[in-house]
Amino acid sequence: MALEEEIMTADQESAKEEEAENKNFDDLTDEEIEQVKELAQSAWWEVLKKCMEKRIEKQDENILVLAKDNCFNAKTEWFSFYEVLWAFTQWMWEMERLVNVIITDPEEVKKAVEEMQKSETRLTEWK
Repeated sequence: MALEEEIMTADQESAKEEEAENKNFDDLTDEEIEQVKELAQSAWWEVLKKCMEKRIEKQDENILVLAKDNCFNAKTEWFSFYEVLWAFTQWMWEMERLVNVIITDPEEVKKAVEEMQKSETRLTEWK
C-alpha cells in the first residue's frame, strides 16, 4: 500500500509541475497582477527594461553584421558546405571505381583494352 501511495503522490507532483510549466501567463490572479503593477512602478523595472532594450538592439546589430560577413567576406579557413559535399561525392565515386576494378574479371579488362586499341587504330586510319 505504501508503494502505491508513493506512486500516486509522485504522479500528483509531476502533474503539478507540468501544469506550472504549461501555465498560460495571461491568466494571472489578482494578486499576481498587483505584484506586476508594483514591479512596473519600481526604479529597478526601468533599469531592467533599458538594459533589455540595449541588449536587443546590440543583438540585432550583431545578427546583421554576421549576416553581412557571411555573405560578402571571403572564406579564410575551413571548408564551405559545398566543398565538403563535393569532396564526399568524389570519395564515393572513387570507392565505386575501386570496387569495380576489384570485382571485374581481368580477362574482361584485357578484352576491353584490346577493343579500345582497335578502335583507336581505326580512328587514326580513318583520318
